[in-house]
Amino acid sequence: MRWFLPCALLILSCAPVNKVSRPESSYAHFLQGKLFLSEGNLDKAVDELERAVALDPKSPDLFFELAGLHLRKGNLSKALEAAKKAAELAPSDPKTHFLLGSLYPLAGNMDSAVKELETALALSPDNQETALYLSSQYIQKGDFGKSRELLKRFLSKEPDSFLIYYFLARTEVGDKNYNKAESFYKKALEINPDWKEALVELGMVYEMQNRLDKAVEIYEKVLSLFPYHLVARERLGSIHLSQNKRQEALKEFQVMEKLESGNLDLRVKMGLLYLEEKNYEKSIEEFLFVLSAKPDLHQARYYLAIAYLEGGSPSQALEELNRIPEDSPIHLDALLQAAYIHYKEEHNDAALSALQKALAKPAQSPEPYNMAASIYREMKKYPEAIQTLKDGIQSFPQNEKLYYHLGVSYDQSGNLEECIKAMDKVLEINPKNADALNYIGYSFADRGLHLDKAEQMVKKALKIKPEDGYITDSLGWIYFKKGLIKRAVKELERAVQLAKDDPLILEHLGDAYIKAQRKSDALECYMKALSLEPKEEDVKKRLEEKVKDLAPFPAN
Repeated sequence: MRWFLPCALLILSCAPVNKVSRPESSYAHFLQGKLFLSEGNLDKAVDELERAVALDPKSPDLFFELAGLHLRKGNLSKALEAAKKAAELAPSDPKTHFLLGSLYPLAGNMDSAVKELETALALSPDNQETALYLSSQYIQKGDFGKSRELLKRFLSKEPDSFLIYYFLARTEVGDKNYNKAESFYKKALEINPDWKEALVELGMVYEMQNRLDKAVEIYEKVLSLFPYHLVARERLGSIHLSQNKRQEALKEFQVMEKLESGNLDLRVKMGLLYLEEKNYEKSIEEFLFVLSAKPDLHQARYYLAIAYLEGGSPSQALEELNRIPEDSPIHLDALLQAAYIHYKEEHNDAALSALQKALAKPAQSPEPYNMAASIYREMKKYPEAIQTLKDGIQSFPQNEKLYYHLGVSYDQSGNLEECIKAMDKVLEINPKNADALNYIGYSFADRGLHLDKAEQMVKKALKIKPEDGYITDSLGWIYFKKGLIKRAVKELERAVQLAKDDPLILEHLGDAYIKAQRKSDALECYMKALSLEPKEEDVKKRLEEKVKDLAPFPAN
């Protein structure tokens, strides 16, 4: 949320120049400077004012004017120098202190800004503009109590001032008192109903409270009044995106694109939306536009690679990934993605080379180790996966995800004992890790081991994730192994509903139906599982055998 912006230029353009006597030649230069300013010639205007100051060095008005010209030229240090001189020459003039209080925030000097604004307010105690700007500086510094006290003092004098309610709202937002902020924004809007800044900020408060429906209502009202309000449209699009309403989000962003086609952040968002919608051609078009304007935006190039990959052009994806330089913050991600593409394209040597380069880079998080280990597992290189995860654990010894993947790698390599040790370590770090509880429980159940302990662990996992289809499948499979077939069928049917289209869960339900003498239902499960084209060859063969055995029984 943007806070009250410095208004030094506004002060300078509106402040009257006191008609004090000046040497004739000084006044001539002053007038000439004003003429050049009216013509838009800042350089010559500054030259004339500096000549005027040189001839009349005790005039605070000339220094005040000169400060404004320097600020317009973007020379903050000279603007501050002239403003200080004006305040030195006219210490009782609140205007000069207000000017300094407006300039200091631009230089990052908040303490001096507050000091000058407090002086200006002491010299002109009823000046609401000074009070509001001082309030904004208190908010920036986190002095919410001072801001609140100051604004309430002015509110007692001007109870119908929507600006005071507005700044009270901003004070409460800064102090994270969102209910109070909402109340003050509504007060401001009662007085000025169509004030777009207050409306948009009230929408943001609703977002902070996670009252997204109310936020949407506010942003839609803003857009009905001000169709070209980009902030409201962007916030509305982002809410739709967070709610997975991609078409609605895309609609808002497309309107924004027409209004500001050069907004690269917006074009990146649109590219990602098109990517999620599987509109790869449009996604690629957006990322290419961004990169044509800013070729060193490596994150956009990475997204472009993903769009090419998903669109069926892995070679172009690799080409884009290879263009991401080694010093880029996402070079590691690019290497890991390239390794995965090479593996899928059966370029195993290239995949291993990319993995080795990735793991040679210093890791800022455990994710590269997890990703690399996953690729090694897919290549059935279990010793490499295990060693990669052990290396990761050395750098991140309390990362439960690394231990979890280590357990999976040991399990897939056929070492159940080390798998259980790794999963126990996960539970030592986080006793409520439902996936580790389920993994141990299912591993025991699938082998017919420690079924009571397996049931206990899986039920504990289900308390943490009650709607998880895979954990529900584990419980059903434990009941199957215990011979409790009615219970097994009930849990496995629920698992199929929760985790739709999983071949292994369908196979488990089919096995339970066999035990329950429901062979036609079993055949239907096996055939549906086969139709999903399971990746594991052993699962596929097993299902084919079961279908063959049940061929005389028609599926329902």
